[in-house]
Amino acid sequence: MSYTPRRYGKTSLFSKPRLPDAAPPPPRRHPIRHFLAVALRRTCTTVGALVLIFALIGAIAAVRKESGAVSLPKQMVLYLKLDGGFTEYRKNHFAFGDDEVPMRDIVDALDLAAKDNRVKGLVAEWDSGFSDMAQLEELRNAILRFRKSGKFAAIYGEEFAEGLGAYYLASAFGQIWIQPMGMLSIPGIKAEIPYARELMDKVGVAPDFMARGKYKNLFESLELKGMSQATQESTVSLLGDIGGTILNGIAAGRKKTPADIRAAIDLGALTDSEAKRMSLVDKVGYRDELLEGIRQKLVGDKDAEDKLPFFNLSRYATAARKEQDADASLSKYPHVALIYAVGEISSGSERSAVAYGGGNRIAASDLAAEIREAARDEAIKAIVLRVNSPGGSPTASETIRRAVVYARDRKKKVYVSMGGAAASGGYWISTSADRIYALPLTLTGSIGVAGGKFVLQELWKKVGVNWDAVTIGKNSGLQSFNEAYTDSERARMNVMFDNIYKGFVERVAEGRKMTFAQADQVAQGRVWSGNQGKAKGLVDKLGGLDMALTDVATELGQPDRFHLTVDVLPKPENPIVKLAEMLQGQVMMGSTLQSQSKLIERFGPLLDGLSQSGVSAYEPVRLYAQ
Repeated sequence: MSYTPRRYGKTSLFSKPRLPDAAPPPPRRHPIRHFLAVALRRTCTTVGALVLIFALIGAIAAVRKESGAVSLPKQMVLYLKLDGGFTEYRKNHFAFGDDEVPMRDIVDALDLAAKDNRVKGLVAEWDSGFSDMAQLEELRNAILRFRKSGKFAAIYGEEFAEGLGAYYLASAFGQIWIQPMGMLSIPGIKAEIPYARELMDKVGVAPDFMARGKYKNLFESLELKGMSQATQESTVSLLGDIGGTILNGIAAGRKKTPADIRAAIDLGALTDSEAKRMSLVDKVGYRDELLEGIRQKLVGDKDAEDKLPFFNLSRYATAARKEQDADASLSKYPHVALIYAVGEISSGSERSAVAYGGGNRIAASDLAAEIREAARDEAIKAIVLRVNSPGGSPTASETIRRAVVYARDRKKKVYVSMGGAAASGGYWISTSADRIYALPLTLTGSIGVAGGKFVLQELWKKVGVNWDAVTIGKNSGLQSFNEAYTDSERARMNVMFDNIYKGFVERVAEGRKMTFAQADQVAQGRVWSGNQGKAKGLVDKLGGLDMALTDVATELGQPDRFHLTVDVLPKPENPIVKLAEMLQGQVMMGSTLQSQSKLIERFGPLLDGLSQSGVSAYEPVRLYAQ
């Protein structure tokens, strides 16, 4: 085979000119490693530049937003656009346009507006649903309190077509408007679970999981072809309680009997005229008619926007929070730490992921440090832990629970306010608190443990991949996805599961003043509603974060929660400091990627070989109290 040399006539400022008689470069033998090395270098440059640009814009916008004061009109009607749920808390101040307003600020704004003579009423517009039913319930309770002040509250929707939750919220308003041709959809509640065992059998994937707790069904949909009796029993009970709470709430809001509401739910979907005839809505009309009618009634001019503006509740909440915080600092109100535990619970610190922005998770090391710091701070008189978590790592959960014990050992009371979910690991971190609050629709309990692995042995056979191995250790296959647990490995896994479940139940028994047998009876991996949790002794009081803070204020000798200085932790990151951290993270990420590109070049032959083989890596087995 002949070889024709290539000539390079162009040079650059960063390379030496090639002499005319120089030998041609050798052919490239490792296109894969060269491609990856170049790709990594370019990725480093591109990602770094984009992050810097967007971070800088976000920081500037956030600083301007923080420094700008909100001027409130002399009189107004508050306007709330319901286009999804609210965030639990504002993690950072980076924003483009309007920041998400935390749920606590919305609830506080409605309670403050009830006493604010400038506020004449509230108009809400329904657009899309809430994924967190307990949050919806918290907002609904605040609207009911607002109406008790004597001010009107009306809600408008082109239609209410997103299920019973939408109408449950709407029933808290004094007036419900629906647009002509709009549909009222209230089909009740249905729990559907996909069972994929037949599909897994077809593709050659075998589930090899274990659980402790009769109702701990985390992996059931992968192991079975249909719902087990235990799952059916717990689901029927849970939905029955949730459905009863919603049905009774709607009946009270619309001044009807539960039987009347049940009859409407059985219809499932109603036209606008049917909904009006059954008094499920008050008016079939248009948005402009509602707004103009309010102005006409309050100021005598339907077009007088300057006399009666519809003021965004989120903006009012921001202004009210600033006024409240300033008032609290001037008045030397008692300090209370409000610590948020939102997301899946995992070990370690979130700061290690600063270059990538972190994630929606609870980093146990960080949260435990916040609790311990609040416990040592003499100015902090109490700690309120707001939990909204489906669970996670048992060891990470224990790290956080220990920090709660640390605070109580230092005579600092700890109160837990449960949001949409405080289940499994979310309940684990709550067990040692002085008092636990939950909303009726909170999902809690799930005191159990489940884990295991998928076995891909048959899948490899189907695709023509043969694995071979050299082993050291009798139980070296614990982490392998290529074979099921041996008897010896399964025995060790059972020891681990027994230990975790026993430890979980012991902590529940200690924290809730139960015997082990009593705690075990309400455990078994079963998920309870907030109502059921209170009946079973897992919850002390039914109520939201507002109730928890109000009770803390009372115990500290204050008239209400607005006479507290609430220190929110983790503190929202200052945009300039956050930008500096991201810059540092980008430098670290860039160095890492550059190093990786050099390693690819250095170990190119090995990489080329691996790219043509079936070599892979598998993650270790992980146990979740979830």
